[in-house]
Amino acid sequence: MRYEKMMIRELIRDSKKGELTDKSYKNALHALPKPLQRMFVHAYQSYLFNAAVSKRVDMGINKYVEGDIVIDNKEKIVYDKTPEEYQQLITNFEADSTCPLYGTKVPFAGGEVGKMEESILNSYGLTKSDFEVPKMPRLGNHGLRRSMRFQLWDVSACSTDEGVSCEFSINKGSYATAVLREVMKNDVV
Repeated sequence: MRYEKMMIRELIRDSKKGELTDKSYKNALHALPKPLQRMFVHAYQSYLFNAAVSKRVDMGINKYVEGDIVIDNKEKIVYDKTPEEYQQLITNFEADSTCPLYGTKVPFAGGEVGKMEESILNSYGLTKSDFEVPKMPRLGNHGLRRSMRFQLWDVSACSTDEGVSCEFSINKGSYATAVLREVMKNDVV
């Protein structure tokens, strides 16, 4: 619990000077290594992204929904297509609907999808501007949109004495834990 101890030491030091203030907690966070500070923000963004994906999947994971922001396989936004053309691209895995990795500048989708995305933030009492951290600018984040599904390749599974050994390849930025959760139908930590 090295990192927790670093933060507590800082808080104890400040408490000896008097009552803990916002600055005390800021100092406690600054006691952590910079990469870890950013990882906390990224972890929370991933948590919110997963909440949005879960709600968007309920609308149809392989289905274009009016208002979706769609990206191609090079992560470029696809514009000016009819709903039928978007659906064909999604069906052929040439493009995907996206969900927000929330931040100050990430655009919401339109229509029902956008309302759902905004409701995720509202349910946690957040707005996009909360991802701006003036007192700790390096923790702020603009956000981006990510595909809500991905393909696997080089897939294999074999029985072992301990259970099943799975191997697969996925794109950068995709989560193996999401694949294992689907395979096992269980939460994977």
